[in-house]
Amino acid sequence: MKNYIKKSLKTSNGITLIALVITIIVLLILAGISISMLSGDNSILQKATTAKENTERAEIVENAKMDVLSEITDNKGSALKESQLKSVLEKYFVNSEIPEKLPSDLSTLELTTLNNKYNIKVSEIYDGNLTRSSSSEGTVTLASDVLIVNLSNDLEDYQKSPYVLYKDKNNNDILCRVLYNNSGTVEIVTIDAIDTVTLGSSDPTIPASADGYDFTKTGDALKFEKARWSYNNAITSLNAKAETYRNTALSDRARCVGSNPTTPSSQSGAFTFPSGYTTPLGYSEMPYFLDTDDNYTTDYTRLQAIGANGLRTSGNYFSGISTSFYWLASRDLWSDPDMTEFGVRRVRSSGSEDYATLCDYDGGVNANYNPSYGFRSVFRLASGVTIESGDGTVDFPYVLVAP
Repeated sequence: MKNYIKKSLKTSNGITLIALVITIIVLLILAGISISMLSGDNSILQKATTAKENTERAEIVENAKMDVLSEITDNKGSALKESQLKSVLEKYFVNSEIPEKLPSDLSTLELTTLNNKYNIKVSEIYDGNLTRSSSSEGTVTLASDVLIVNLSNDLEDYQKSPYVLYKDKNNNDILCRVLYNNSGTVEIVTIDAIDTVTLGSSDPTIPASADGYDFTKTGDALKFEKARWSYNNAITSLNAKAETYRNTALSDRARCVGSNPTTPSSQSGAFTFPSGYTTPLGYSEMPYFLDTDDNYTTDYTRLQAIGANGLRTSGNYFSGISTSFYWLASRDLWSDPDMTEFGVRRVRSSGSEDYATLCDYDGGVNANYNPSYGFRSVFRLASGVTIESGDGTVDFPYVLVAP
């Protein structure tokens, strides 16, 4: 009997010990899983903390945006003042980090929130243009501070390149876009064709006489001479056309779009005819032509970037001029062993660039081309030009004031 009881106790104790060990092992495994889920970079607690911080940060940005929107609404169409934006920033960020003058590119200014937890770029709150102020002169909005080009893909067109209302020398209001702001030097381009220009043998700017041209010829030979003059002088003629619209109080230079932005009068060298060409009848030597150039590339590339390489062909375009083509102040030509075409670059309705022939030479002389297309001007703003009102949108363009 005693032996049976001892045997039973041994069996019972053995089973209980194994169960206890297994239970402990299972609990340890569960505890390990629980600890790994609650700790570490990808833990539940860390995710909850990150979510809380993201929400808190987003609330700060959203509340600041709402305050900015309220200030813009109060301005009734005028640009947000620098002092207004600074007032909003002071509510949410460490005041000592806010500079006296905010930078033109607000994405370069990062501030720390008042709770010292988050760093936020000002451009996340507001990335538009600002009205600057001067304590000595009262409210002054310098065009060079506001008319900024920002080519970020996610921006509206007016944020990439604000709309500007330019009053020309004839007192016409011309709607423009900002083309460049290079270290404070601002150039604006008309969004519409503001005139039409005819080139070729019917070019109205052809003089009665000119060195290197024989205008005593008759028939096709005379047309060819006139078209040759028009081709060789196209850049000069188109830039001169721009000057007829320049308001000297607002801008210190005007040029045709497509001219060289640095040196608008830039010209190419002489064109050399392919070997084998014969001197045309009535000429003692091959007629002189200027070569092709790449003046247009800088302007044309920028127009594409801001979405302004096409023209408005309906609606309230300037002076009712309806044309889908416009000139670029740049020459182009095509040549092979049998013929050479001389032309001036243009932009088609599709926004693509090619050239319009003014004359060609294929052993004889041909000049039955008198293309007439739209004209767009580029105005360089004078130093000290300010902005009176507007927010840079197409409906409320910035209005310029002479210094």
